[in-house]
This record gives sequence, structure tokens and C-alpha cells, in this order.
Amino acid sequence: TPAYRESVYEQIFQLGYYSQGFHSFEELYDMPIGMREWYYRRLVKAKKEENDQVKKAQSKYNRKK
Repeated sequence: TPAYRESVYEQIFQLGYYSQGFHSFEELYDMPIGMREWYYRRLVKAKKEENDQVKKAQSKYNRKK
């Protein structure tokens, strides 16, 4: 379906963008679905952890002012 295709392309874009060229479009497109989804979930988790660390650091900085 078009919605599924859009979600696959979004995963491929995000994985390619944040891997800084480690994976090519072709590698990600041909990757087994379960593996690509695992990498995508792991990327989302890593970005959330990074964001949480930034917020924590900003909170500490703002309290010191």
C-alpha cells in the first residue's frame, strides 16, 4: 500500500541519514524487514536517550543561573 511504502522509505531515509553513510539506500532497502525494523527501533531509542541527556544537562545548567 502507499502508506506502507511511505513508512519503509521513511525508515530508510532516517537510517541512512543518521548512519552518516554507513548504509547505502540499496543495503537498507534489501535488508531483511525484521533487521531493518530492529535498526530503526534502536535508532529511535538512541536518539531519545540523547535527547533526554541534553534535557538533563540543560536543566542542570538552568538551575545554576
